[in-house]
Amino acid sequence: MLSKKTKKLITSAILSLTISLSFLGTSITAKAFDRTKAVYELKNARTYEYTWSYDISINRDVDYARGEIYLGSISSTAHQLDTTPFRVTMNGEPLKIFNSTKNSLGEKEKELLDKEIDNSYNKNKTFGIWQQELDGNFRLYVYVINATSGFNKTLKITKEFISGDLDYGLYNKDTKEFSDKLKEVLNSPYDTSNLLQIHKYDIDPRDGTTKIPYHEKEIIDETKRVTKDCTNDMERVQAIYKFVVKHMEYVEDPAYRNKGALSALKSGKGVCEDYASLFIAMCREVNIPARYVHGLTGATGNHGWAEFYLPYYGWIIAEPTASSLKTANEETLQRAMMAFIGTYDIKKEDLIPSHSVAGYNNNEDRYNAIFDRMKVTNPNRIITIKGEPIKSVVYNQPFSNYQERIDSVNKLLEIAKNTEKEEDIKEARELAQTLIDSEERETILKQLDYIGKSDELKSQIGALVVDLENSDTINTNKFEELKEILNNAPEEIVEEFKTPYSKIAKRYEIENLIKETEGNLTEENLDKLSNLLDNANIEDKYKLSYTSKYDKLLNDYTKKVEEQEQTEYAAKLQAATKAVEKAENSKNQADLDNARGLANSLKTTDKSNLNTRLDKVQKDIDDKKTEEEKQAEYEAKLQTATKAVEKAENSKNQTDVDNARGLANSLKEIDKSNLNARLDKVQKNIDDKKTEEEKQAEYEAKVQTATKAVEKAEKTTIYEDYISATRLVSELRDSEIQTQLWDRLREVKVDIGRKGEATELVKLAEEDNTETNYNRALESINRLRDNELKKDLLNRLNKVKSNIDNNNTKKEEANKLVAQAEKDNEEETYNKALTAVQSLEDDQLKKELLARLNNVKAIISKKEDVTKLVEQAEKDNKEETYNKAVTAVNTLEDSQTKKDLLNRLDKVKVNIDKIKTNEAIQLVEYAEKYPSISTYNNAKDAVNSINDSNTKTELLNRLKNIEIKIEELDEKTKTHQFIDYVDNLVREAEKLCSEDSYKKALEQAQKIEDVQSRKVYINRLNEVKNNIDINKEIEVSPITTELNKLEYIVNTINTVNKNDILAIKEKINDLKDTKERQDLIDKLNNIEMKYNKLINNPNS
Repeated sequence: MLSKKTKKLITSAILSLTISLSFLGTSITAKAFDRTKAVYELKNARTYEYTWSYDISINRDVDYARGEIYLGSISSTAHQLDTTPFRVTMNGEPLKIFNSTKNSLGEKEKELLDKEIDNSYNKNKTFGIWQQELDGNFRLYVYVINATSGFNKTLKITKEFISGDLDYGLYNKDTKEFSDKLKEVLNSPYDTSNLLQIHKYDIDPRDGTTKIPYHEKEIIDETKRVTKDCTNDMERVQAIYKFVVKHMEYVEDPAYRNKGALSALKSGKGVCEDYASLFIAMCREVNIPARYVHGLTGATGNHGWAEFYLPYYGWIIAEPTASSLKTANEETLQRAMMAFIGTYDIKKEDLIPSHSVAGYNNNEDRYNAIFDRMKVTNPNRIITIKGEPIKSVVYNQPFSNYQERIDSVNKLLEIAKNTEKEEDIKEARELAQTLIDSEERETILKQLDYIGKSDELKSQIGALVVDLENSDTINTNKFEELKEILNNAPEEIVEEFKTPYSKIAKRYEIENLIKETEGNLTEENLDKLSNLLDNANIEDKYKLSYTSKYDKLLNDYTKKVEEQEQTEYAAKLQAATKAVEKAENSKNQADLDNARGLANSLKTTDKSNLNTRLDKVQKDIDDKKTEEEKQAEYEAKLQTATKAVEKAENSKNQTDVDNARGLANSLKEIDKSNLNARLDKVQKNIDDKKTEEEKQAEYEAKVQTATKAVEKAEKTTIYEDYISATRLVSELRDSEIQTQLWDRLREVKVDIGRKGEATELVKLAEEDNTETNYNRALESINRLRDNELKKDLLNRLNKVKSNIDNNNTKKEEANKLVAQAEKDNEEETYNKALTAVQSLEDDQLKKELLARLNNVKAIISKKEDVTKLVEQAEKDNKEETYNKAVTAVNTLEDSQTKKDLLNRLDKVKVNIDKIKTNEAIQLVEYAEKYPSISTYNNAKDAVNSINDSNTKTELLNRLKNIEIKIEELDEKTKTHQFIDYVDNLVREAEKLCSEDSYKKALEQAQKIEDVQSRKVYINRLNEVKNNIDINKEIEVSPITTELNKLEYIVNTINTVNKNDILAIKEKINDLKDTKERQDLIDKLNNIEMKYNKLINNPNS
């Protein structure tokens, strides 16, 4: 049996998916039922599969392509039990679902693309992202990353469900009247005023949609006319149904098709969507919840129909698209209503359901699949038979939406963790297995596997750790097993094995890199491996082993490089050798010159060998010349040299002598000797003619040349000029002038060093634009001699100074803008400040300004969040959302924005008071019409909750009259009514599980005179109190832990991020208004005071 605790967690009637299936003649029965809800039986049932399919192709290379597919939801319709979540495949293989902690689709998509799109090896990799909307319906976003032209695959989404014939039990088949149970439900004093708020739609029912408008006068008037003689909700449903089928004509003319309720009412024409929309709109106008259902009729036909809600029964199918009923008589209509409202039969001819649910929504824009950069063909939806016949399926009402199922799973998981009871673990596991196939589902199932198995788990982890620690190489399967276990194990166990696991993981990383390097021996992989080994905190024996393998790989790499170089050199040698061979064969000067160029690029030995062979070729070429050619060439050389000698003999000029001697030295020995002898005589004559003055003049010229060279070196401070001047000075005689020039050259050498230092400092100042490096560079430049270099360096440094001044100006401006943003806390000034700060160079000031802006952004975001709460309060006009908004607004600092928000909330309060007053009036009227203890107390509670006024006084007086009527009842009736009243209060407390509803019920239960009855209700309320305490601990404990950590950080005078305080404040504001919540608020206020003191007086 399911525990009471679990029944309360699953607030809707529990669809027991923990049913045991056995086919061919046996039935499926649930473990337990909530008898306050209808128990249904599907007969002639089968398992079916709902399939969406798309052929996707991509005809060009793109970084990514995306498809958006609107599917629907997990069914909460009685005749269809969805037994599996949505499953997605691409060409038959499961599509990888990208899981993220982000909330919005944009954030999830950015995380996926940032992670995968830069991986050039990740061609045509496919991913999916599930996104659930507020109405419970799902969208699937499909991505193809790094897509290439020619991509062509089939995408399929499926879910399985059980469907069969269903009788909701609304009618007595013999009398054709309402069943006794339906009459009991319809006659029960249930409040219909807030049913539209209790049951979720795809829209806010007060606003409606363009297809199903709300409070449309023409629809209201027609609904009032149609239902004026009805006495209960089922009669109203039937009256509306009769009107729709008689009023409407089925036409597919685009002028009327899919236009919605108002068009259907005015024209009386349309298709299934229009029939259903009109039926739903009219039901809602008489406070009967109704919703639009879309799916398939038969195997492939798109269809839409309606469902309406009754207490006890839940959502009931209604098929208003019955064109044959337009001309039917009353008897036929009555029979048709019994078939089309609250009765469901599978089509007999093909055994395919007539109404297969995809989801609940009538916004046609959501039905379309949108594909970006993809081409989609053959989109298809189809229902197929999946399993053998099942005799019957017995179950309670299903969950109202898929999110309710997820919430229940998470609550059951927490309970199982706390109790570690086998039955709690089993219940959580069985419900978790019905979730969408995802990483979240697998994680929950693994966590359930580990509950209550700490010792076993530690033993399993310990065995794996010991095995891996003592193995020479890390076994991949065992490591992955250990990793997976620790990823899902409790935190205390993970912490216990953190150190040995990190060492094992580091070894695993090193070993994988070694394997990769062995397969791809590159310098990059060797560098990675070297760095990994240098920083690895692992046992020495393994480190030595890995280092040895690294050394071997490094040696192999060195050999590989050497072999490559040898191969390249062998190719060069071969090319040069072939060129030499060609020259040897051709005896051609051009071939020889080409071969010699190739030979000269070789190593010395090979170069020498090939050049020796080429010298022989050259000799052969030269030997081929005739004796006459050789003699003619020599005679020309001799004639040129002789003329040069003659010129020198005539001019007695030293330059002419030097020129002639060079030409003479290239001749044969005898001619060379003769001409040089003649030149020696000329030289002697030149020398003899020089006077002492000329010799002195020559020396002075040398001194002048050396001096000019020193001056040039002083001016340029170029090293080559310094060397040239040094050579010229060294040729002078030892003298005072030489000493002076040497002293000046020593200064030049110092300048050259200073020049290098100054140039580097200017370069450094140009790179970072700081005052410190600017001053250092300026000081170094000022030590230089005045020259072009110094001038150039000063010009460069002036630009640096200009940049520094500009940066300082920008910093001052940014500081002012940040201060203004802190003062305004507005998006516009924040954006201006952020732009200014981001334009600054990266430094400590920029970091500080960005940190201050982060705090501003947090305040702005908080204002936005608070504004949303106010907007929600304006939309809801409910006490709960109003109080939450007031609490949030009061946490804001005093400002015009805060005043405006409080003014808006004052208007909300006025609206709430009006609504409460109207409700009180209605309940008093109801109590006057049906006087009982329950109706009286309900009315009295409502009246007492409104503000003092003449209306309240009048209502209290009317209540006194009702009280007198109740006092006139006999004691048995009063006792019975009071117990009914207490029973309703206890049920409400069990449903809401709140402190107020518990106290209210307890106060009345203690007044029951019958001891046994009082004990029953007190025991039920004790269970409620226990659940309240559990829920309170679950909500409050994590926040208390966060507050303790925050308090410790502030007390130890450490830096605290303002956002952390704001985040905890948000969590506290979301709690129910209890003493524990107030205690947390008081503690946070104390911490915030300490924080502000720490920020404003950091040195105190």
